[in-house]
Amino acid sequence: MLTHEPVPDAHAKRQAYRRAVLGFALTKPATHWVTLNTYRDVTLDAASRYLRRWRVEVFRRLHGQRFYQLPEDELTYFFGCPEHALGGQPHFHLACRVAETLHAKFIQAATARWKAIVSSGDVYIELIGPTEADQRFVHLYALKWLDRSSALPFVDSRMFS
Repeated sequence: MLTHEPVPDAHAKRQAYRRAVLGFALTKPATHWVTLNTYRDVTLDAASRYLRRWRVEVFRRLHGQRFYQLPEDELTYFFGCPEHALGGQPHFHLACRVAETLHAKFIQAATARWKAIVSSGDVYIELIGPTEADQRFVHLYALKWLDRSSALPFVDSRMFS
């Protein structure tokens, strides 16, 4: 006799996808909560190009010109999602892992480089608490608009290497 598993509905599929992405995100504890706002009417593709440039410029300032040659565990890392403001402007919520010795330099470089790349934009940076609940809260917030059908459902600094 043939038995058929019930076909998961769209909501169940979205929830499973979200849980999988969250599980992946939580494998790398973060130190900083970063929001990069554009306040500019640009496409998500253009905002993604700004983010790629920001990554390279910040990583160069933190890790030197040959940052791409460093082992992954020595590099600053971020994971997050794009989101659109009510006015439609894209921005990014990122959970970043930064070595403690680089915290002050990161805040300075991250802010200065985003403002240089997106003059209309701004940056919000906050330290993340050390508990699992703190990590989970930040990642859940970053993933609140996770859309697997988006051309860019999430961002991971390793995607831009």
